[in-house]
Amino acid sequence: MRAGSIGEDYSGVMKTQPSLRFDHVAVPVHDAKSAYQLFADTLGLPLIAAHTGDDWDGAPWLMMIFGLAQDGQVALCVRHGARKSRQPAIDLPHFALTTTGKTQLAAWERKLKGAGFAIRQEDHGDQQSIYFDDRSGLTWEITTARKESTAADPDARSTVDEWIASHRYSHMARSAAAASTRTFVLASKARKAASRAGGHARCSKRASS
Repeated sequence: MRAGSIGEDYSGVMKTQPSLRFDHVAVPVHDAKSAYQLFADTLGLPLIAAHTGDDWDGAPWLMMIFGLAQDGQVALCVRHGARKSRQPAIDLPHFALTTTGKTQLAAWERKLKGAGFAIRQEDHGDQQSIYFDDRSGLTWEITTARKESTAADPDARSTVDEWIASHRYSHMARSAAAASTRTFVLASKARKAASRAGGHARCSKRASS
């Protein structure tokens, strides 16, 4: 891209102030407990909110929102039963930019549609958002500005603990089942190998006699 092509004159000085800034980053994680420990205990970031639901791409989900400096946020998104994957679920991961209000959001939607992007709308209650995928397959969000607040939700930690506890048993059961399957497969392979070895030994014995 040549200098001065977007939003600046040919001397390299911005004509206007940027109209967007980062709001949050949504990151898929598959282990809620270890993710919480990393961000809350190791990194020391405040858990400011936690949300749960029954159906994100077909699975129960937990979202843990940690605060960053300058009102930024990291949203750790756990889908029950999800494993490590290049594309864990719709809109994960995604990168969110914020604009002033609904009027500006509608203007961005018109501009993006005019540029050929398919737009998905989401109503988050206190925020309205649009989502679109760029040409590299990355998902971007533009959302209306959050109401600034330094107060953390007092129920956030209990929401996290309850979600982890309610889904722990089935996670352990799946892990045990997977381990049992691996053990069975390995034992089966060992029996087949032993059988082949025994067959070779019998053939060699007959040949020598």
